[in-house]
Amino acid sequence: MSYYKDYMDNLIALLNSIDHNLLEKLEQIIFDAYENDKTIFVVGNGGSASAASHWACDFSKGTYVSGKKRLKMLSLTDNVALISAISNDISYEDIFVEQLKIFMQEGDVVIGISASGNSLNVVKAIEYCNNNKGISFSIVGFNGGKMKKISRHYIHLKNSNYGNIEDIHMVINHMVSQKLKLILSSEAVLV
Repeated sequence: MSYYKDYMDNLIALLNSIDHNLLEKLEQIIFDAYENDKTIFVVGNGGSASAASHWACDFSKGTYVSGKKRLKMLSLTDNVALISAISNDISYEDIFVEQLKIFMQEGDVVIGISASGNSLNVVKAIEYCNNNKGISFSIVGFNGGKMKKISRHYIHLKNSNYGNIEDIHMVINHMVSQKLKLILSSEAVLV
């Protein structure tokens, strides 16, 4: 029983350590992208790739309010044919950058999700975003890695447990997407 209690205690402590101002900053960046008809791209590897897909679903469909325009969020982890072609013909390190070269426009947002903050393909996506007049935001764990150093905005989950970090990736997704739905429904005030 103590393992589960310890896991939950660590998860609660990590959740309580998040600066609400950073959640509001993420909310504002996503809302501004919505208001300005920009696209938000989400990237990650492994469990973070699954989180990126989940984020894209919750923000694209889950924030929809009848009669209002839709928020545009895409996960660059979902096109297996394109990812495998880029991996085979160029390199795995470039799977997200090559997609951003196709789709990203000035003012778009790239959200990087990573436990370590050092996944090279995500790092390169953040660098590409920064160098092409985009807005980068990373959500990282451990010591923050390179993504923390290069992202314009970030939330650093100071923890070394992959499970806890990935749990919080999803909690942030649900908190911010549900808040945005309230805003778009005119049931809440932004920030």
